[in-house]
Amino acid sequence: EFYRMVGHWGVRSYYFPGMISVCLYIWIGHNNLDLALWVLTFSICLTVLWKRLVRLKNLLFSLPNDKWTVKGEFLEVIYSVFGSLYMGWGMSLAIVIRQENQGTEWLILAIVGTFATDTGSFGFGRLFGKTQMASYISPNKTWEGAVGGVITGLVSVLMLANVFQLPLPSTILTIIFGVLVSVFAQIGDLIESFMKRKAQLKDSGFLVPGHGGIMDRLDSVVLVLLLVYYFNLWVIN
Repeated sequence: EFYRMVGHWGVRSYYFPGMISVCLYIWIGHNNLDLALWVLTFSICLTVLWKRLVRLKNLLFSLPNDKWTVKGEFLEVIYSVFGSLYMGWGMSLAIVIRQENQGTEWLILAIVGTFATDTGSFGFGRLFGKTQMASYISPNKTWEGAVGGVITGLVSVLMLANVFQLPLPSTILTIIFGVLVSVFAQIGDLIESFMKRKAQLKDSGFLVPGHGGIMDRLDSVVLVLLLVYYFNLWVIN
């Protein structure tokens, strides 16, 4: 779905190296996340090699080839690599978090906090929304809805942190963490909305009818997983 949207921007993405890279990110999530930099390096090399092979095949079989430009070559590699990094590495952190102490509880907090933010943003936006946040990206998103999302996201995080007895050092840090969960969730949603708007697409994909695609369901969760993982690593541990 990411590559499909980028394709509508006029930039070709290479699915095969991207999918291989995603599988490798999932594998290191199960085994050793320290190998992420090696996987990223491999992803770049594989994408460049695959691009050269595609161009060579087109030349050998007299197939139509894209006009070569430095900017075009660079963008094709960057977006191909970033697509696998964004979704593959981001979602592999769910595996890493689950394997840690109280990992299942942290994972539930990340998902519920995200969904509570989405629900609060929608509800508050419908009831009180007047001030548009970013009309070009999404005309339906308002600052009132964003504040409502922060409130509902924060409340859900505070409740779950208490129920699960998560080792957050202080009430102040718990509140900061809860606000950040909501903010990261909304930023993730805005990023994907921007991609769809630029591609002039209503949905990122067709696998979840009525819900806009798989990426529409995961766009907010990916950034929250990053927050939960590094908050544990840098603040709690």
